[in-house]
Amino acid sequence: EVWKMAGMMVGVYTGGTPNLMAIGKALEVREDVFVMLNTVDLVLGGTYLLFIMSVGVKLLTLFLKPFDHSVDNKEDEADILNWKKLGFKQKSWHTLVLIGLGGLCVGLSLIISKLITGKEEVSVIILGLTALAVGFSFVPKIRHFEGSQEIGQYLLLSFCVAVGSLANTSQLLSGSLWYFLFAAVVMFGSISLHFLCCFFLKIDRDTAIITSMAGIFGPAFVAPMSQVLKNRSILFSGVTTGLVGYAIGNFAGIIS
Repeated sequence: EVWKMAGMMVGVYTGGTPNLMAIGKALEVREDVFVMLNTVDLVLGGTYLLFIMSVGVKLLTLFLKPFDHSVDNKEDEADILNWKKLGFKQKSWHTLVLIGLGGLCVGLSLIISKLITGKEEVSVIILGLTALAVGFSFVPKIRHFEGSQEIGQYLLLSFCVAVGSLANTSQLLSGSLWYFLFAAVVMFGSISLHFLCCFFLKIDRDTAIITSMAGIFGPAFVAPMSQVLKNRSILFSGVTTGLVGYAIGNFAGIIS
């Protein structure tokens, strides 16, 4: 199932672990293959995270230009500040609305799948769900609805904990190293290409690092990395990059 594994790798390193899960379900990957890839991604991701948070930042300083602090994104920051000002009842109401919108996307995706294939086809549901969610994001009131980032991140982290519980490092040690080598070439090859493009396009160091974090790990790791870089100006651009990765990761992985 090499071609399926390649699609899952495209999805996870464009978006994140949810894309790995979604593409695996859409392509009907065997459970043992999914668990092994998830385990390998955990080990390789931890290695890269340790490197970039230690010597990686100083190393990239030698090749990439410094960040321009005159650029900042105030719009998303205002959304989070407004959410903190809301009372308990308002936060509860916003949470119900957001969960309802998510349920609406799922329901419409099921209907689309029934109309097109006559059954609940996983690949159609995943792509339909992604397309509908992206479509809703173009509505300003929904995009800036207070709590969308906080509730989304909470559900995302809960999902990651559930998926991470499937990881079994003993399988990595007892199984074939093929999975490890395959994922390592894809992951570190894409990372090298990312920073090489940033060098030639004269993209600053902080933006290069935070977008790499968003692509490899997803938006959940953007905040810790911004603390390491001591630069909060890149926080929201990094989160946005990660969310875009989630949105297009399913399409990129399944199509490839």
